[in-house]
Amino acid sequence: MKRKILLLTTAVLLCMANTFAQGGTTGPLTWNLNNGALTISGNGAMPNYEEKGAPWYDYWESIDTVIILNGVTTIGNYAFYYCFNLYSITIPTSVISIGRSAFYYCEWLHLTTIPNSVKSIGSFAFAYCKALTSISIPNGITTIEEETFSGCEALTSATIPTSVKSIGKGAFCRTGFTSIAIPNSVTNISDYAFGHCLYLNSISIPNSVTNIADYLFDNCRSLTSITIPKSVTSIGSFAFNGCISLTSITNLNPEPVKISGGEFSDVNISECTLRVPASAVSVYKKANVWKEFKIEGIEVGVETIETNPLKIYPNPTTRELIIDNGQLTITSVEIYDVMGKMQKSRKPEEQKGEWNLDISHLSKGLYFVEIQTKTGNVVRKVVKE
Repeated sequence: MKRKILLLTTAVLLCMANTFAQGGTTGPLTWNLNNGALTISGNGAMPNYEEKGAPWYDYWESIDTVIILNGVTTIGNYAFYYCFNLYSITIPTSVISIGRSAFYYCEWLHLTTIPNSVKSIGSFAFAYCKALTSISIPNGITTIEEETFSGCEALTSATIPTSVKSIGKGAFCRTGFTSIAIPNSVTNISDYAFGHCLYLNSISIPNSVTNIADYLFDNCRSLTSITIPKSVTSIGSFAFNGCISLTSITNLNPEPVKISGGEFSDVNISECTLRVPASAVSVYKKANVWKEFKIEGIEVGVETIETNPLKIYPNPTTRELIIDNGQLTITSVEIYDVMGKMQKSRKPEEQKGEWNLDISHLSKGLYFVEIQTKTGNVVRKVVKE
């Protein structure tokens, strides 16, 4: 009897060992899984896998931590595909690329840092990581690939560096953003890039972009305002489809882009204010579809240039604005009302950093603050209460 108990106990222990301690090799690397922690070590590139093809996939439900040691140079395609209990991962500075669908549907992943050594991130790499709240894209990434962060419903903050030139199809589709800053380095934004971002309420398209793609803001139901730079010469089909809260558009192009109406499907056009250069008001009032908006003129030459260091607060304000221009140099500040009439002008000596602007004399309402710097002009909307 004792012998049977001993054999049974030994079998159970062996079973537990097989469950909680596994390992092997994959390409030039070694992997070891122990009590939910997967450690990958060695020198060289992790192989690319097919769906469910990684050697540790049989234990995908038990993996909650991944530790990649210095020396590993890539994270392969589908490496941690559907490891939905994965909570944390350590990526060393030796890693230069993250493969396609590498963390697809790791819904509990709380990733904190992607090192700046990473120069490429594959499509769907972090798709449906539903616990992911913020991401800082490494400086050196030039393209945010197709659906890289799609379905990241809790994602409220993303830092896009000036190295990025292209944002792929559905890259941020179905995330939790309320706003996002797109740098002027971006020249191409593909279809659905921000589709179904249900909490996105405002966005400025950089003046490096010439085309607003099909369904770009499809069903962004909280979007209330948008700034379209004068560089935009085409607006794709259903670009603002389902943007039922859209009430304000600032369009800086003096020439109305030809549209059919489907671009603004489900938008209450007759109650949406369209602000255009003052000299172009009469042209917009004759242009197909555009003429149906509530058209107002703004000062000629006012442009929006996205400059990340710039901050204006508090907004709304009752008395003064604080302008923090970081390391840029302010050469002048002008404030315009919604009709394009200048209300205040200040030309300080060349100045960097934070300073105050008294607007207590202005009436309550919406204003445009144009700040001229040595690198370009910046326009921000402020509300005086």
